[in-house]
Amino acid sequence: MTLYALDGRFLGTQAPALPTTSALVVRGEGWFETVRIEGGRPMFWREHRRRLIDALARTQYLTTDWLPIFDRTYAVLVEALAEKAEADLARARLRILVTPEPTDASRWYCLATVDAYQDVERDIARGVDASIVSLAHPGLGALGKSTSYHWSWFARSQARARGVTEALLARDDRLIEGATASILVQEGDEWRQLGGPDALESVTVGRLCAAGVTVTPGELAIQRLEDVGMVLVSALRLVVPVRSIDGFELENTVQQAQHLRSILLSMHEDRTP
Repeated sequence: MTLYALDGRFLGTQAPALPTTSALVVRGEGWFETVRIEGGRPMFWREHRRRLIDALARTQYLTTDWLPIFDRTYAVLVEALAEKAEADLARARLRILVTPEPTDASRWYCLATVDAYQDVERDIARGVDASIVSLAHPGLGALGKSTSYHWSWFARSQARARGVTEALLARDDRLIEGATASILVQEGDEWRQLGGPDALESVTVGRLCAAGVTVTPGELAIQRLEDVGMVLVSALRLVVPVRSIDGFELENTVQQAQHLRSILLSMHEDRTP
């Protein structure tokens, strides 16, 4: 089952359509957030909302004309989700995006969807295999989570053509980011986050830091994978270990990844909506 809301109205299971005049349709311009629903509640919503606000503040859209319709659309969808209490949506994926009207700077559209999501237990239990793809990381982290996302999906398709599930992107021989996740590398009892300002700010890594996990900025040359432990961190999948990169076996981080996952889930359980 998929639930929809458009421009502050709950549409139930009726699929909506964005106007053909929206900037998303005309020129691929928009911003979105993907949020994990756990126990029927969105995880770390305030931080996702803040990230989107900050991203738009760094663009030419210096006003908050988009924010009221964004908040209304989110509210009606989450309210409907709580009222329905659908068993198959207790764990789900919320995706909400905003896009402007090119000819009217004060006109914005907002579309939100919720659909069922299940973790891939095998990935959690044994780790994922990854490949460093040929596409250089575009360095668009400052734009926020924008709908100009072709580079990410191209990278994933290239990785899958190589027989693995995860795509990693590099530039200047340094690993920057996964196609859909931040990269943490283990160093002793601490973690280093790769990517710097070129990578998207990670809400989930931020929550780990707030919980007391030591995460510092770092770099990793693609020629220096020996004795490295690595995990991928994202809002939807939380934390999954990386087992190998292009056939090179990494240090086992399954237990560490599960520990980080448990921290995030405990924070969500203990937090008021």
